[in-house]
Amino acid sequence: MMVFVKMIHHTILAALASVSLAGLPAKADLLQADHPLFGADSLTVDTTTGLGWLDLSFSVNLSYLQAEAETQPSANFAGFRHATVPEVLSLFNSAGFGEGVFSQSSASFQKVEALISLIGVTDPAGYAIGIAGPSAKVPYITFYESPPTYRVDASSLTYGLDTHYSTVGNWLVLVPEPSTHMLLIAGGVLALLFSRWISRFSDLSNEPESRTIGCTEPRNCVAVECQASLARGRYTGRSAILRVCPEQAVR
Repeated sequence: MMVFVKMIHHTILAALASVSLAGLPAKADLLQADHPLFGADSLTVDTTTGLGWLDLSFSVNLSYLQAEAETQPSANFAGFRHATVPEVLSLFNSAGFGEGVFSQSSASFQKVEALISLIGVTDPAGYAIGIAGPSAKVPYITFYESPPTYRVDASSLTYGLDTHYSTVGNWLVLVPEPSTHMLLIAGGVLALLFSRWISRFSDLSNEPESRTIGCTEPRNCVAVECQASLARGRYTGRSAILRVCPEQAVR
């Protein structure tokens, strides 16, 4: 079972890296992904950093030390680690906002809401609070109803290593294992080659139906020259070329 889970874990990371290395998308995007243990849409993937974030709701009521213990092999969060405060800030930045207080009229208000819809809430009031490593800092997003306001802070709050609350989770990210790096590289190269092949195919499909096939004079074009052009692969599969061999050559 653990081997199967690791295979899926590696496949998710390789697929994500393939997109990144192929140059798509150019801008930051946050995407939802499934995890074999935690279910559908339990991960939020930052395409800028390549980090996969576990929903905060899965790690509520665990202290920093308790969550760290659960990241050990065969434990509940095997394959994850605590994110650092700079990494949490990078997630906020990818979502389109930084630290601050955002009223409902602010463009960042909707962006904070969008991120919370991805990473989950730790409190019915709409809070998203989590413990980060390595010193139990607590980056948080809190919500105030009157007037509707979000407060985002990543550095001012620190818990004890054993402190835990039912309304506080842990910022956990997927950890690529050594063997995964080869998958990441291989997946990226394959995706890049595939994207170039698609681009080349698209260029060929847009070429005019009639094409010069290496004949300097139309009436001197012979079947051998036509077959040579086809053999080079440039006009493979183009029925229009067959119609001009060997009697006709245009443009």
